Amino acid sequence: MSDVLTDLVGLVAEVSRTRPHEVTGASRFEQLAEWGSMAALRLLAEVEPRWNVRLDLRRYLATETVAELADVIAQERLRSA
Repeated sequence: MSDVLTDLVGLVAEVSRTRPHEVTGASRFEQLAEWGSMAALRLLAEVEPRWNVRLDLRRYLATETVAELADVIAQERLRSA
């Protein structure tokens, strides 16, 4: 598991108020108990400064799993390096 994914799993659990052991890379955002538009915005607000990236909102909202979002973050970090 990449460092981004490891950290992101914990962050998603925190933002979605889900037990950390219940969130994995394969977790789908729509299936998290406390996931909704406000949780998505809270996560975005945490992700961008934490990894020093600027995510395209449409691309961000189109991600379906935690691992997919970790890949998007990693790609943006490489692109902006």
